[in-house]
Amino acid sequence: MAEADFLRQAGSTLVTWAVGLLLALLIGGGLGLIMGYFPAVRHAIQGPLEFIRPMPAIAIAPLLLVFYGRGIPMRSLTVAFAAMWPILYNAMSGMRSLDPVATETGRAFGLNKSQVVRRVSLPSVAPFIFTGLRVASGIALIVAVGVEFLFPDGTGLGGFVLRESAGAGDLPTVYGTLVVAGLLGMATDFGLALSERRLFPWM
Repeated sequence: MAEADFLRQAGSTLVTWAVGLLLALLIGGGLGLIMGYFPAVRHAIQGPLEFIRPMPAIAIAPLLLVFYGRGIPMRSLTVAFAAMWPILYNAMSGMRSLDPVATETGRAFGLNKSQVVRRVSLPSVAPFIFTGLRVASGIALIVAVGVEFLFPDGTGLGGFVLRESAGAGDLPTVYGTLVVAGLLGMATDFGLALSERRLFPWM
């Protein structure tokens, strides 16, 4: 029974991690590509982004709590805020570092602007985004466990640690849970590294 409960909590944390990381990829990747492709957009919003980027993700959790209550949506949005930055800046750097010869060659072969972006720019930027995703993955797991601990709703590894540490506390279980969280981080990074080698063998 205890093992089943622990697995449920680990599964809840992984759902928060995965949803938050996906949101970070969509928001950070999309915004980074736009900022890299359109200098005017980059100059217009980079200042405000630099202002909010240092804010701890946990600090926005109470605001999200007002709108979404406790649970996976609030936790995932908090994770997304923390994890989007390495993806955003890697995507922007990748787009800005594109070889102009490649895009001009695409146009010379009759590709229109959208086809150049889809068939030349995005494949070239994809490794940059994936590198940002690997960095963001570890951040996402840390924040997922942290927000579960600070805003518990009875689910997730963070909530499990909080419950087991109450009163006298079951320290072996608490530290064992932290070890499992570390192993999950290693496993997700290994999986992403393996995917990176298969998707981008030239890297």
